[in-house]
Amino acid sequence: MTRGKLAIVTPDGMYITNEYNGDMYMNQAEYGPEAPISPGDIARKKIDEPTDLESFKQMVREFTKYYYGPEYAKCELTEEELEEESRVRELPKQAFNIETNEIDFDEYFKYWFSDFIYIKNASEKPVEVITREKAPVVKTAVIIEPGQSEVFYFGRVWTKEDE
Repeated sequence: MTRGKLAIVTPDGMYITNEYNGDMYMNQAEYGPEAPISPGDIARKKIDEPTDLESFKQMVREFTKYYYGPEYAKCELTEEELEEESRVRELPKQAFNIETNEIDFDEYFKYWFSDFIYIKNASEKPVEVITREKAPVVKTAVIIEPGQSEVFYFGRVWTKEDE
């Protein structure tokens, strides 16, 4: 089961969703445009859309409605369940340093704990992500420019070879 979370960096902090538990891989990135669309494919496209926290929350609500809805999961959420599953929370200061606009995946499993993290930078400054590249763990800095997004796989920049 491939899990994933959606996140956004704003001038006020970093916010993240609950974990989506299943199919958050990018099927089309691996097998091309003819492959069936996975929720991860949709998340990769949708994470580019938000420009601020409110539009992120709206995008998360729409994605959650699809993810748990009749088209994909073959179920219906009540309004209360949709609100709970669409909840967005601020990350602890240890996971995102707002002073330096830096994310350090050093303690990946303590703060992030998901296969995929889809991140949008909606702040006015570049975000520096200290990744956990392959073993032995090699730290590498990745810059996400304002308005850009990036996908991480267990704390590393995602590439097709990771699938």
